[in-house]
Amino acid sequence: MMPRILFAIAVVVVLAASAVSAADNQPPVVSDVQVVQREACKGVFDITYNLDDPDDEQCNVYMRVSRDAGATWSSAACVTGDFGPAVACGTGKHVEWDLGKYAPGLTCQNLKVRIIADDIVANDPDPAKNTTLAPMCFVPAGRFKTSTGVAVFMDDYWIDKFEVTNDLYCKFLNAGDNDDHYNTGVQEEIEITGPFGSYAYHPLMGFEKRPVRYVTWYDATDFCAWRSAAEGLPAGSYQLPTEAQWEKAAGWTPGRTTLWAYAFQSDSIDCTRANYYGCVGTTSDVGRGRRVTMAATT
Repeated sequence: MMPRILFAIAVVVVLAASAVSAADNQPPVVSDVQVVQREACKGVFDITYNLDDPDDEQCNVYMRVSRDAGATWSSAACVTGDFGPAVACGTGKHVEWDLGKYAPGLTCQNLKVRIIADDIVANDPDPAKNTTLAPMCFVPAGRFKTSTGVAVFMDDYWIDKFEVTNDLYCKFLNAGDNDDHYNTGVQEEIEITGPFGSYAYHPLMGFEKRPVRYVTWYDATDFCAWRSAAEGLPAGSYQLPTEAQWEKAAGWTPGRTTLWAYAFQSDSIDCTRANYYGCVGTTSDVGRGRRVTMAATT
């Protein structure tokens, strides 16, 4: 069960902290993990393993490191090879871990590594394989510099690719006694039908894929709790992200030493790049924020 993080909602974000397989899905198996040290402990390690999945799906592979002989575990950075999302099953899978770059001066005493896999498929269009309610992106572990200039190390996580849509939020509203989480400010996008006490919520035509608005912190946290249960995850799997988690997902590029100001890898913004500050005058479908402008050509 590995950490996953997700992002959602126009004003609010959501993240998942663990993942489990669907009831009809068989978990993958990692076996025959071998660790070979190329040189002195400050150098590079070659780690090989076998990966098998009864459902023959690509898997998400994680590496965890313990510095106290297995008492506690944390994410590992500076890892390349058969690691991360979409790793194909097979024998002799290879991971290269640069210990010297990951933790200069760290000794091998009490050091252990663990390879773990899950087969949660967040972007598969097949509903039978996609066990999440929205597509996600993988953010690898590593150190990065926040907007305040502070360098921090963060574990890997998954984050929602898009904002929470009106359609998904209505599923939450319709799942139980959630009338308190409907704000009348969004009534031009989400309609209410049915008698008092048994309301049903539906996005208006054309607003299904728009990001939900007028969501409070309390709405968002209850949405997180509902989504964890809806996806068969332990309580607390979805939660609001930290500022650093959001910044890294939205603006960090490993090759840079600073954040991009905007999530489309730019330090400037205008109406050709995003729907913001009155560029369009209303929301756009998630994933379609860029606006096409008309201009004379010669």
